[in-house]
Amino acid sequence: MATIRLAGEIFSGYNKPRRDSDGGKKFAVAAKEGDQVRLVRFGDPNMTIKKHIPERRANFRARHNCDEKKSKLTPGYWSCKAWVMLGLAPGVFSTLWNLYEKIAGGIV
Repeated sequence: MATIRLAGEIFSGYNKPRRDSDGGKKFAVAAKEGDQVRLVRFGDPNMTIKKHIPERRANFRARHNCDEKKSKLTPGYWSCKAWVMLGLAPGVFSTLWNLYEKIAGGIV
């Protein structure tokens, strides 16, 4: 697996979120959509998302219009996805994310 260097930071691959080390946000991702690549930081480092509570997850998704977030180059897209997949062990997250993208068939 090739590592990616973007804005002085190292990522394990495109579209694979990781904990942010120095940007003031909770997560960072080297987002790639088509030929465009962008460093996207998202998440409040002082808050927990409590995704195990279904009512909170539903309220967050409704409040942020998560069904309309389609561009991987926006923090909103990744914040909405964080409610589904982040918080897992790194290997599990990558495996599930790859499976999710295959199932979505390019819709994501």
